[in-house]
Amino acid sequence: MQHKLEATLTQRGIRCTVSSRVKPIDSLIRKALTRDDLGTISVMRDKAGARITTVYPDDVPKVTDLLRDASLFDLRKEDNKIQYLGTDKIGYLGIHFDIVVPTDQYPEDVSEMTGELWCEVQLHTGAQTLFATTSHDLLYKTPQDPPDNVRRAINRLSVVGEIFDSEVCRAREAIVSQTGYPQARIMFELENLFLALTGLAGDAEITRLIVDALLPLYDDVPVEEVCSRLALFASERSADLGWMYERKRDGVPEVMLWQPASLMIFERLEADPFRLVHQWQVAEFPLTWLEALAASYGQPIGV
Repeated sequence: MQHKLEATLTQRGIRCTVSSRVKPIDSLIRKALTRDDLGTISVMRDKAGARITTVYPDDVPKVTDLLRDASLFDLRKEDNKIQYLGTDKIGYLGIHFDIVVPTDQYPEDVSEMTGELWCEVQLHTGAQTLFATTSHDLLYKTPQDPPDNVRRAINRLSVVGEIFDSEVCRAREAIVSQTGYPQARIMFELENLFLALTGLAGDAEITRLIVDALLPLYDDVPVEEVCSRLALFASERSADLGWMYERKRDGVPEVMLWQPASLMIFERLEADPFRLVHQWQVAEFPLTWLEALAASYGQPIGV
């Protein structure tokens, strides 16, 4: 399940980390004992679990939509923890999903006769993951229950996470919406497209330098149109680009190939190779880098 989640999310350009675990036997026993029913172990549905932690809070709805997609996952239950808190309580936040693992994804040593295998998927932001991990150790793994004032003090930390996520969303939107800074939107677009094709993030500073240098090639086209062109290019050439990146993955790395900005270079290489070479030289980048990249793409430049 972890591998399917990772592949699905990276193909959509969503930045996140995915981890998985199998609940230990002692944890199952403890849970059954607290219910005073050891027979519940056989029907517990969270014996296996995965956690998705998004880099950006505003990617949470995108992940939720994917997990709800019946063509991708067999979702049986969705539980948004904020519903239990309402407007006047604080505490654990996150969304839990109960997903049944398809039989064709069973491990080799598990028979289909075993019956349905359930996996609990927890969806968190980075701040929510930090709170969940820390509070779980402090509140649920101690030999003696903490007093109420200590429990509330720990729960108050969840508010810090909410503020953190809110400020991240606000800052990100402010950055990409600045009229004098269109490069940010293009950078985000390139990074998401590159992540979907390769599963890699690249270097943000290199991306910024290339975007700054090549943006004049789009003349006065609005930034939204530039992003649309890049997205269309990546979509139409996805098979060829995916094959090229995979073929080069274990080879001698070109300097620029493993950067999100390579997609912008390839798009301009097809659209206007002569102006691309000229602008590259104006920026005083090594021409050998561009030559190697163009050769990898199968469209060598003549200089």
